[in-house]
Amino acid sequence: MRLLGLTVTAYQNLHGADWFMPAAYFEKRGFKRVDARGPQVLLWKPFSEQAAPPRFLQPDYTFAPIEGAVVVDLFWTGLCQTSSIEAERVRDVCAGFGEAVRLNEYCAENRDAFLCHQIPRAIFVNGAEIGWGYEAPKDGIRNAIERALEDLS
Repeated sequence: MRLLGLTVTAYQNLHGADWFMPAAYFEKRGFKRVDARGPQVLLWKPFSEQAAPPRFLQPDYTFAPIEGAVVVDLFWTGLCQTSSIEAERVRDVCAGFGEAVRLNEYCAENRDAFLCHQIPRAIFVNGAEIGWGYEAPKDGIRNAIERALEDLS
């Protein structure tokens, strides 16, 4: 038996503006707050009395260094076009560095990987998360890797 509900991530007091996915908008339409993280609010509207409300993911990431190399950990999902474009850019940039860069990929569509890490989309270069909100630009990825290589010297 499938228990159904609708979940949305909205925001409260986002940098003083309430125009981007405002939580109040969804609350007026019957959604209830079930979790919060900073300005983010997880709202839930169940369609079944037996449905259990969701919670925000609890990311679990531990950097594993490789001596003499920069490690890029890529978390992505093919269900998101932005994530897929970004993953291809990361692969292209990493390939240009040869053996100096080790790329580890974790696809959120692999349920075991997703449940282990609970990270649907992220890029880490030597343990430091990089990101832009939109698809990571190749120059930005390349610059982050070059800085990490300089730190190895």
